[in-house]
Amino acid sequence: MILLAFILGAAGLACLGLINPKHHDWALGPHVQTLDRKLLRGGACSALAASLAASMLGWGAAQGSAGWFGLLTLAAAMLLILRTYLSGQARR
Repeated sequence: MILLAFILGAAGLACLGLINPKHHDWALGPHVQTLDRKLLRGGACSALAASLAASMLGWGAAQGSAGWFGLLTLAAAMLLILRTYLSGQARR
């Protein structure tokens, strides 16, 4: 359950990042549509809610909600390192 919570949290944070036109252009190409933003925002909210639920199922309510923030921190760090590494590869 904890691995599922981590994966869903990373997916939710990635969707939130793709709402930004700069990141969307880098990852998926130009022209962010309004529908794309709404779908990404809905997907992000759904993935983060499912991540919280999986974390609470795995650890219990009190520890799950605290552990969820830790998982999101690790997921955000992973996405940041991945984005930095891939940007360097694209420049070469």
